Amino acid sequence: MKSITAALATRFHAPLPTIRKHLQDAVIEEWGKVRRIDTAEGDTMHAAAQVKGGDDRRDATFVRVCVFSNM
Repeated sequence: MKSITAALATRFHAPLPTIRKHLQDAVIEEWGKVRRIDTAEGDTMHAAAQVKGGDDRRDATFVRVCVFSNM
């Protein structure tokens, strides 16, 4: 809850006590898999900490970012 409070305070530029007040009755659920239904493909996203994968399974959520300079 501390991480969520800090993230929301940063995102909305609000003081922590204000965010805590709004989150005091919050119910937080953890999901291992989420399927997006707003696309024709129906992408499934897995939470690495929640879903057990095989040793030979690749993490398809890994993204590599490269910065190129046109100098």
